[in-house]
Amino acid sequence: YEAFVTALVELNRTESRVLNFLQYGLQASAGILGSQKKNIDLTGIDVFTAPGLGAADSYDRHRFFPPLSRTASEYESVGFMNVNSFGGGMWAASDPACFDDGQIDLFKQRNYVGNVMKRGFRHNTTKSTGAAFCMSGQLPGVHCQFDGEARFLFHTKAEDFTLNVRRVMQIPVVMGPDQNEMSIGSSTGWLEVIDHDAGKEDAAFIPATCLDECKELCVRHGFGGFCVVKGKAHFRAQAGDELKRQLFARKGATFYIRDERADHVQFTFLGGSDDVTDFRARLRTWVSGGLAAELNATLEHVKALQRRSVEYAKGICERSQRFAVDFGMKTGLTACATCGATCRNRGCKGCRKNFCALCLDCHVGSSPAVAWMY
Repeated sequence: YEAFVTALVELNRTESRVLNFLQYGLQASAGILGSQKKNIDLTGIDVFTAPGLGAADSYDRHRFFPPLSRTASEYESVGFMNVNSFGGGMWAASDPACFDDGQIDLFKQRNYVGNVMKRGFRHNTTKSTGAAFCMSGQLPGVHCQFDGEARFLFHTKAEDFTLNVRRVMQIPVVMGPDQNEMSIGSSTGWLEVIDHDAGKEDAAFIPATCLDECKELCVRHGFGGFCVVKGKAHFRAQAGDELKRQLFARKGATFYIRDERADHVQFTFLGGSDDVTDFRARLRTWVSGGLAAELNATLEHVKALQRRSVEYAKGICERSQRFAVDFGMKTGLTACATCGATCRNRGCKGCRKNFCALCLDCHVGSSPAVAWMY
């Protein structure tokens, strides 16, 4: 939904910032309630929480979208966050997304109006180390949005394709002074938390003239961590995991927690050796400008896509799925996918397209009106 709305705004973008904001309101309303709603259909899209799956029998175990109890056509959007904000800061995650936890926060949305009434501008999310977005070759393509930019993904040969999402780099960043959330840094064997303290009583304290000496003393005596504040190091006897749960805000203090699993923060490529080699090659191609020519469609590709889109809009589905169904109540006008005439909100179950009575009869044709039950 968001990607389709952004694409419509791009087509109508002006030099005026105010008019562009008005366009977002206009196209967002048309996408939810108006005539453009028919273009928001996620049928043919599957998302799994394990990128690069090889065994078909493991798909259901890792399936994120659509859920086994529902169909993709019931949903308006599916995607992920790696920071706790998108859509100009309008949407966030109920369980805040953290950019440095090595995970993406997947979301799926059936009804935006219902979601706002129930949870406000928050998505329920599922954390995962990666994902595979699988698109059917029967689709002309799919609208997507990345960093506020609208794109349209399609296969030039109308084949199935998969977009794998995984973590490829670890990049250290500097946190600004206005950062309000608790940030936990790390070095080899230690977690570091600025403006926080933990525990209650001191097991010992010494002048904090040498940080390495403080760490050595903490390890030697089996302390779980220590707090440096006002030039002194205050040691805590509790275990590191317990101290991490007891953290509380204290301005001007820095707390150090022993954690053998912690590693020094540095720039690095992540993944297996083959994955790193492949990514570095792609990265070089990207920075040299070669990747744009590989990914961008040519004029011939666009013309072929247009022809496929026209055929798809008329309704393409298996004969066994061609049933006349009523899609229920809907605000706004509904147009027939074949002749364009105004019609009721009913059509074909297989392709989910709206048809007038005459065109629906032609579309269903001689398809058998039976369905196997088990």
